[in-house]
Amino acid sequence: MVSRTFLTLAFFVVTTSNPSGAQPEAECQIPEAQRARDAHCYIGPSEIDPWMARPSALVVDVRSPDAYSAVRIPGSVRLPLAGVASDAALRRRPIVLVGELLDGPSLESLCASVREEGAEMAILDGGLASWARSGRGLEGRPDAVVSVGLLRPDEFEWLHRFDHVLTLHAVGSDAEPIPGTVVLPASLGASARQAKIVAGLKRHGGDARTVVVLDDLARTRADLAPWFDGLPVPHLFVVEGGTAAWRAHRERRLAGEPARSSTCSVRR
Repeated sequence: MVSRTFLTLAFFVVTTSNPSGAQPEAECQIPEAQRARDAHCYIGPSEIDPWMARPSALVVDVRSPDAYSAVRIPGSVRLPLAGVASDAALRRRPIVLVGELLDGPSLESLCASVREEGAEMAILDGGLASWARSGRGLEGRPDAVVSVGLLRPDEFEWLHRFDHVLTLHAVGSDAEPIPGTVVLPASLGASARQAKIVAGLKRHGGDARTVVVLDDLARTRADLAPWFDGLPVPHLFVVEGGTAAWRAHRERRLAGEPARSSTCSVRR
């Protein structure tokens, strides 16, 4: 079981973001992803309490030491994913994994292997972003806490492939809509905008647990969060830099500019 996990880890190598912002972050080399994820292992923040009521349960954060130091769930412990995979005694404890978005395939593989062994493991759906959106606190540096839920354009390109993701494009007055998105014109009032969001969620058959916003005005996640009050959107992400950053990224990709690194990060 563990060998399959390590094979998966070899193909999905992820590093964390630089919380200080001092160095430019490398673009992702986008792995080929299936349109549907394996959802069996995922639980939401509201489901985590029964797990943690068990004496030996752990919330294990598999992000890098720098990412964990910057922002984390209170009471969680940091361990590398490979360490969890190779520690048979640890895997016998009930564990909820917290990782980066791009860790998803590796987390799913490990969770499936552990469950086949008869042990208990789950993945926190939406990571830190869903934890924060549920009203639960995070601890760490204030700037890092605020940045939770931001996606770089290359990270969005990877996430946009999945069927459980609904992308909304908040369009300016003279902007061209991006194909494959639910368009929210600037002229919409609050009620009409929310109706379009609800219609988009329904078209996904209720499977759109993750919503990503591309915003022509590059507003912050805090600015856009009220749009989703009262809606079944546990996981909300915003593309950092808005639509302009996404279009610039696409132009570089179309021009054949190679990615600067094979690693990438998502601030979850």
